[in-house]
Amino acid sequence: MNMFRAGVAQVDITPSLDTAMTGYVLRDGPSVGTHDPLHARALVFDDGENLAAIVICEVLALDSRFVAAARTGISEATGIPALNIMIASTHTHSGSATIFLRNCGEVDERWLSSLQRRLVEASQQALLNLEEARIGIGRGSVSVGARNRRDGAGPADTELLAMRVDDAQDKPLAVVLPYACHPTFLGSDNRLISADYPGYALDSVQRRTGAIVLFITGAAGDVGPSPEADSVVSPLDAADDSMSSTDSRAASARDFERAAIFGNRLAAEALRVLETISTTGQPKIHVISEVLDLPLRNPPTMQELEECIVSSRRLAQEAVVASRPMLARVHGAMLGWADATLAAVRDGTVSTSVPAEVQVVRLDDTAFVGIPGEPFVGLGLRIKEATGMDLVFVCGYTNGDIGYVPTRHEYDEGGYEIDEAFKYYGYPAALAPATGEILITTVLRLIEEATVLQPAFAIPGPL
Repeated sequence: MNMFRAGVAQVDITPSLDTAMTGYVLRDGPSVGTHDPLHARALVFDDGENLAAIVICEVLALDSRFVAAARTGISEATGIPALNIMIASTHTHSGSATIFLRNCGEVDERWLSSLQRRLVEASQQALLNLEEARIGIGRGSVSVGARNRRDGAGPADTELLAMRVDDAQDKPLAVVLPYACHPTFLGSDNRLISADYPGYALDSVQRRTGAIVLFITGAAGDVGPSPEADSVVSPLDAADDSMSSTDSRAASARDFERAAIFGNRLAAEALRVLETISTTGQPKIHVISEVLDLPLRNPPTMQELEECIVSSRRLAQEAVVASRPMLARVHGAMLGWADATLAAVRDGTVSTSVPAEVQVVRLDDTAFVGIPGEPFVGLGLRIKEATGMDLVFVCGYTNGDIGYVPTRHEYDEGGYEIDEAFKYYGYPAALAPATGEILITTVLRLIEEATVLQPAFAIPGPL
């Protein structure tokens, strides 16, 4: 029987001072320093027949073009098949601009190229670090600190799975932690580079276990931090730059404190769960993926776009006159979207679909399900339920970013994620309501096709 091996590595990807940050159209200026460093982490599995790698970056998102280039580079350097490489982002809103988001920070292509090299470096080192290993999974729950941000009484996924990867002497090499909550404890007023709450969780678990810890942000499209009062998500509603710099600094300090509390809460539960895990050394690797063409809703008519251009231009100009630069920036983004979409409609090049890769990395009865973009929590819960598997790691922001993927019934409610967000991504319209169901159907089929005859380990009983 072939020996199962694993290797893990991490590299620093902290950008330099004055980097353009992303995640908020209302952020006023580049970074002014680093609060905590950012990392990329690579975990490589080898079952003697197949190699697979999971690479996690502490950035907002990475587009499919970057992912393809990074996979090629990693594959050429390591011999791992490109399609056996999963590349995900933690979705911190306090990192460098890494994808096109209108008026949300200009991407520095030189830094992006250096990031690609760092991912290759991390993967190479993880491959060099391969050694005999055993893996196991445990389940916990964290129900305080996150909530459905569209409906406070709506669904949230409180599950905290933990994978422990041990060496032959039962010493932890790596830990994988997935949790479904937006890393947005730090708001638009923060201009310090930070990994947000996952950084606190990872740091605590790494210090206590000696392992390298990979954080996976799950189906968190509509789940965010649970402050004392609900925050406003839509930039159009939130654009109010009346806060003084002193108030802004105070708010930012409070946000870091809240991020630390939540991150440490996750870490405490993870450490408890890790102690309950039994490991095995013979899982088999199966990787499968498929690129879909996901449909968009119908674009606005030319008349609607022309009206939007007139309205957005007027509102942006009024905001400038009123000395409200953040509000002007938001309306400027809406103007840019309407201009670009009208041009595409006129010349017949308007997009009707978006390519999206769905990937499954399966280790016997454990499946890592990679979904590009921001799936709503209801989709993640449905995937876990419908697979019939106990151990499903739903990985959002993986192998690209197509924006928000709502559940069908949420379209009637509208709101930022459905009515506005696609404009920052540059799409002519939001994803069609059937998108979530298409993704779920595809995931279930891919998991079935990656059939494993003999499960390797059992999860501890109910907590």
